[in-house]
Amino acid sequence: MGLANFEATASLNVQREGRFERRRLDTGVPDSLQQQLRDEVLTPGLALVGSSIATLADRLVSLTWGAEIYRDQLASEGFIEHSPTGVRTPITRTTSGGSDIPSGRFPDGSTARRLGVFLAGESDLAPWLSVSMGGRWSQFRSEAEVGTDFGGRVANSSADFTGQLGLVTRPGEDWRLAARVAEGFRAPNLYDLTNVGSVPGGIQVPNPDAQPERSVSGELSVRYATTGVAASITAYRNWIRDFLDRAPGEFLGDTLFRGERVFQGVNIGRATVTGAEAELAFRHGRLDGGATLLYARGEQRLADGELQPMSKIPPLAGSARVRWSSLSSPWVEAGLRWAAAQRRLGERDLRDPRIASGGTPGFFVIGVRAGVQMASDLGVAAGAENLGNRLYREHASGVDAPGRHVWLEVTWRTGL
Repeated sequence: MGLANFEATASLNVQREGRFERRRLDTGVPDSLQQQLRDEVLTPGLALVGSSIATLADRLVSLTWGAEIYRDQLASEGFIEHSPTGVRTPITRTTSGGSDIPSGRFPDGSTARRLGVFLAGESDLAPWLSVSMGGRWSQFRSEAEVGTDFGGRVANSSADFTGQLGLVTRPGEDWRLAARVAEGFRAPNLYDLTNVGSVPGGIQVPNPDAQPERSVSGELSVRYATTGVAASITAYRNWIRDFLDRAPGEFLGDTLFRGERVFQGVNIGRATVTGAEAELAFRHGRLDGGATLLYARGEQRLADGELQPMSKIPPLAGSARVRWSSLSSPWVEAGLRWAAAQRRLGERDLRDPRIASGGTPGFFVIGVRAGVQMASDLGVAAGAENLGNRLYREHASGVDAPGRHVWLEVTWRTGL
């Protein structure tokens, strides 16, 4: 077996998030208390990836292998401010040792480690048939001090081995047919294990005993490609067990906590997601473009056997674009995006204030763009988006999309 390539990547990622929350009382007047939360995640990591060529049963096998480790270190703080006076009270949690630690959305000092080792191989079984196989071992460990009121110190560990098998056949020069089966594994994250905070309908409290979700997915795809046209369609289905979702629960033997309904992230049942994706691309002379179409339908079966829609499943949606390019550098492009209304809502959707009563309306937006290469190292592009000035939002988003707007981009590249 010969080593073809090897890469080592060390990384450091910093993510900051701030939240400002102020409730409106039943009388319609804003509460005099407002809450501000700040969280910062520092993530050092190391990834090793290599590729090799091996011989197995007189056939060449292309191997990809590697390992990775990442560790999230979370710094968090929050306070409640009395608006009329400006007096701030820090939000803290009391540890078993009697000390207080800051707490934003999560307890300060929480950590999460992710470790993975993988191996994948691909080989041609015949001139018209190739096979790919792979396996991955993953381990996750999260630790946090959630406070004596919520269970003290939490340490949650999980590990699993997952695999995948794929086949690709070439019945003709322009055709590709592919089939793939893969396992999935999602460990509970710090949000599932430690979060205390307001959610639609009540308050979420920690669940340190949450277990991983596991899934099996299958997909079939057909692709046709010639010099001027390429088209593909993929259909898939995911089967998820031990589905982790927010649900009404009990905490310290009571369905209420601080006067609000208790919710927890729990492994409440099974779920399926069925969908299809289609894509078209073309090129003819100075014109090129493409279109996409996306569809998904999700259902979950709760522990009591009730079947209901999964939350936050996007509606039928698509996009299209066409571009004209000159023989030199100028180009002009027009594009559109659209989505149908999503009226099929789960229980969480019905309680979610980000989703309008009755569902999310559909939308259709158009934009135009143009650009020119001023010099070998200087390019300029500009565009106008949402020309119809439509008011819309993506399903389950808490923010409306921008109205009619323009942008300008200047790109300068130089060698070092």
